[in-house]
Amino acid sequence: MLYIILAAALILADQLFKLWIVHHIPLNGDLGFLPGLLCLTNVRNEAAAFSLFSGLQVPIIILTILVCAAILWCLATGRPRMASQRFALALVLGGAMGNLLDRLLRGYVVDMFKTLFVDFAIFNIADCAIVVGGILFVVSVLFLSPYEKKLKPVPAAEGETAAVLERLKGYQPEVEKHDPSDPG
Repeated sequence: MLYIILAAALILADQLFKLWIVHHIPLNGDLGFLPGLLCLTNVRNEAAAFSLFSGLQVPIIILTILVCAAILWCLATGRPRMASQRFALALVLGGAMGNLLDRLLRGYVVDMFKTLFVDFAIFNIADCAIVVGGILFVVSVLFLSPYEKKLKPVPAAEGETAAVLERLKGYQPEVEKHDPSDPG
């Protein structure tokens, strides 16, 4: 449930910031934000990541819905078990839903962060969440999952712990008597 709340908070933050951008920055206009690093702009993106697949809104919407449904199922069923992977999926879910809402309500995605120090695609909060969540998920699967499997304790069968404790009650280890005259 915590991860669904995280995704919902991300969607809300993304949508509120996009709304602010649309109302305060004219289309294709710029607003100084971090001099020399980043400015805010108001750009319409009718494609997917890095302006790919332009003109394919319906397939993008369908794919996004399928991905979001799969992530919701994973989170609802407790898969994956690692918290870092569930956190990563919540980030991807929040970002995907934020951009999906734009596509459904506006017909395009509002992008607003433009890097000034390097020529890079203009992006938004949802895009950041998707990228960070995706990277975190991959890192978690590749580098944390093997350790989680090695360190995870094996659960005892039902009643097994009690049976072992019962057998240990009154257990007196036999103390081997050592003969001082025996050199061995």
